[in-house]
Amino acid sequence: MPSSTQATVNASVGTGYNGSQNANAAQYAALLAQQEQQAERVDGAGAKHAETLAREAAAMDASARGALAAASAYMQSSAAGAEAEAREKAAHDATGKGISVEDQYRRQLAVTVSTGIMDGAKAAAQLEDEASAHSRVLAAITAGTVGYGAMNDAIADDAKLRPLLIAQTNATGDAAITAAAAVASLTKALNDNHAASERFAATQAIHSTDDSIIGLRDQADFAGDRTGKGQIEIARRAAEREAADKYSHLADDDPKRTAYVEDKVSEARTKQTTDGALFSGQTLNSQQDVMAMAQAQLATLHMTADARELILDHLKAEQDLTAHLIPLDSDQAKAVLAGVDAAAKMNGQVQKQTAAWQEVQQTGDKVIDDIFNPKGDKLKTLLADVREELEKMALINPLKNLLLGENNPTISSLFGGGSSGGGLSGISGLFGRLKGLFGGGNPFSAVDATADTSIASIIAANPIHFASGTESSPAGFAEVGENGPELLNLPGGSRVINAADTRRLLQAGNDNGGTQNHFHLEGAVVTQDLVDQMNAVGSRATVRGATGGARLASDNLARSRRRSLSNA
Repeated sequence: MPSSTQATVNASVGTGYNGSQNANAAQYAALLAQQEQQAERVDGAGAKHAETLAREAAAMDASARGALAAASAYMQSSAAGAEAEAREKAAHDATGKGISVEDQYRRQLAVTVSTGIMDGAKAAAQLEDEASAHSRVLAAITAGTVGYGAMNDAIADDAKLRPLLIAQTNATGDAAITAAAAVASLTKALNDNHAASERFAATQAIHSTDDSIIGLRDQADFAGDRTGKGQIEIARRAAEREAADKYSHLADDDPKRTAYVEDKVSEARTKQTTDGALFSGQTLNSQQDVMAMAQAQLATLHMTADARELILDHLKAEQDLTAHLIPLDSDQAKAVLAGVDAAAKMNGQVQKQTAAWQEVQQTGDKVIDDIFNPKGDKLKTLLADVREELEKMALINPLKNLLLGENNPTISSLFGGGSSGGGLSGISGLFGRLKGLFGGGNPFSAVDATADTSIASIIAANPIHFASGTESSPAGFAEVGENGPELLNLPGGSRVINAADTRRLLQAGNDNGGTQNHFHLEGAVVTQDLVDQMNAVGSRATVRGATGGARLASDNLARSRRRSLSNA
């Protein structure tokens, strides 16, 4: 290659090399500048991100404070709560966006108020729509185009169509055409659904009726069966029908289907056995209760009505407690039995008081009749009536109580204490009035009905003695002969109580009525042994009363005969 040419080539190469170096330098500088710009953007983004995070944190704090303030405001009123809630939202948004809280609050409050007005107007419009729908359905029912049974479906259909109808009203152009098609499609779908539901319900009703008819036929096939096999066969047939419905996709001899039938049959057998055992147990318990009550009634036939009623009520209460699985030794059972006994005793007292007052009233009627009888000797007639009544209560009534188990008033119920206090006060009051009639004073003055004023008690409390003699004795009972024999000038018709009866009366006044039998059965379990013991005690007491009454009656009869002979 010529030297000039070589020089040219070299010059070209050198020039290219230098140009390449310059280009690389420019690219490097541009790369450095790009990197610096990227670094600046990264730094700026980081600062903005940090600033955003700080604003979000501040917004959350403002929201928390605003929520608490809104809660307090709602406790005052709904309006105050709505205003505070708008302020809370404004504080959150303004803090997060870095804008004025007050400006945002005014905008938020306006939105809240507008939204509330819109919601209220919307609710009113919805109520108007529902009222219109109800009116249309009622008009259709009146016109006969809609049945009463379909009323609820018609109202529900109207509610489902309402959004489409509103959209159709506001739509224009193609939208209006599409809305009309949608309304027609939904209306058809609703009608088809109702028709399908009706067919489904009819099918169910028919199937249920058919099954009931088959069940009635099964019962007719085994009517009168008393072996229990008929009930089991009826249960088997019913189980087979249920299995056919439940496992219709399986064959008749499929193990799952046959196992279902056998389980149902086993359940029927178990129920049959259980029902039989329950019936037998209840029947046996009832028979035992009836037998126990009958035995108690037989054992208490000769007892007084009060004692008999107490025992029978007690036994009935025990049977009721046992039937309800309450142990007789439990606190509950004891409380119940104590209540039964208390009620029986109270009833007995009421009956005795009633009988005693009836006797008092009858005697009082006779006394009044004797006093105002214009014929005969009033005092003799009066004393005869009183003696007759006393003999009745001393002899006749005790015998009735002994032989017939009655609860007639006796001497003890009139002159004793306890539950016969009413009769006692009545008799003593009667004697007090007689004293007034024949001894001066007001015969109808007030008498203390609570005081113990029997004859014996009067003598024991206020004895009148004549050991030193007197020219004018007061009327009433007096004790004589306390220091030896005393000679008395008695008016005609006066009654003298003999020494034996006087001792008994005075002893009765000191003993407050003689012997009384009390049976305390609170919480006790009535047994045959207890009944026998009560019978024995009651019988002995009644016999003693009857014997005393008979003796008194015999003495009075003897005295009456002696008077008759002396008069003759």
